[in-house]
Amino acid sequence: MWRKEDEALLLRLEDEVLFEQLWRFQAGNAEPPHPRAAGIINLVRAMSGGPEAIAEAKQGRFEPFFSKLLPPRIDSLHPELIHHLALYYGSLADALAAATSSPEPPLEARKRSIAAWLALGAEKRYLVSLAEAIAGGALPPDELARAALEASMDPIEELGRIAKEGAHELTQKSWLALAGLASVEAACRAADLPRARADAAVRRADRLRIDAADEALAPIREALAEAAARGDVQIKAPALFERVALIWRWSGEDEAVEIFAVEQVTPIAWEIQRESRWEDLRRLLASVIPLSERLAARVEADPTKIAYAAPCAQIYVFRYEMEEDLDKCHSYAERSVKICPTHRNGRLVLASSLCDLAIRIMNYSGWYMTPDTLAKADALVQRAEQLFPTLKRIETVKARLDEARRKAGAVLK
Repeated sequence: MWRKEDEALLLRLEDEVLFEQLWRFQAGNAEPPHPRAAGIINLVRAMSGGPEAIAEAKQGRFEPFFSKLLPPRIDSLHPELIHHLALYYGSLADALAAATSSPEPPLEARKRSIAAWLALGAEKRYLVSLAEAIAGGALPPDELARAALEASMDPIEELGRIAKEGAHELTQKSWLALAGLASVEAACRAADLPRARADAAVRRADRLRIDAADEALAPIREALAEAAARGDVQIKAPALFERVALIWRWSGEDEAVEIFAVEQVTPIAWEIQRESRWEDLRRLLASVIPLSERLAARVEADPTKIAYAAPCAQIYVFRYEMEEDLDKCHSYAERSVKICPTHRNGRLVLASSLCDLAIRIMNYSGWYMTPDTLAKADALVQRAEQLFPTLKRIETVKARLDEARRKAGAVLK
């Protein structure tokens, strides 16, 4: 006699078979999750249009089924289904990370998993009920609420642990974990979190990214200190900062790595610059320049980062000093003052560069300069004087301008 229990068992077995097909469609030959994960199919069955989507999936047309898992608002789904999604996409992210060299598929799956966990944390009741079932009445309501919130944040913490664990070797797995942390803000948007909860999640992810970057930088910091104590830091530094550049790329171009690079390289660069060893300075700064450029862009875009304006400006001053092309020199001087208008060295080199430009104008004009040419050169010198009035060469250039004016006046007569 065919019983209801037999019908339920058959349906569950069919769901398990279909779930494995769905998994293979997205994850290939990766080991599928526990058969309990097939419960996601029964939850989709209860949705409007769910039975039709399941029927399509049984025919090998999986897109309608997966579209049911991606509504415009994830919190419109039943909390139990959201929980299944959190676990499913987390497993899928792990499987794709192991199976493909392309980062986009595992990162998209990770973002969806995090979004589902965050949506459960915002909904509260479902996770609290799970916490109650686990605690068995041993915890008061406020502790249960905290435990539920932490459970929704656990996947973010786990990414931080993985990132930090692989920080010294800069592993692919740790890089994907960092990229997953960087996707938390997008996950918050996907979960449509309230602003306060979203900010808390992003702050936690940012802290974990900084911790991982700091872990990666710790050996560099130690090596620089040891080299300074031995007196060979100028020899060791270029290779160490090449490693910093690798860490920067591994970290997803993290701001903390940029700050470290600019702050640590500056005193070493000063020593080399004082000895006018321009080739050594180029070698030292080569790997740091992209980091300083990115940090300078952050400073320009965000006034709250003004503390890093002067260090970025100084890197441009170093670049001015070691550059041979006059136009490039001038562009670095201009950038230095644009980023930090009060930077003394930046104002000094820009004033000097303006004098160089005025001299070039006069040299190109030959023995006679038109009034228009004189006006251009004079404007450059006046700006130089405003920037750095005590620059001695300004008087030399002004004297040459006066002589050019006298010649021009004599010709006009």
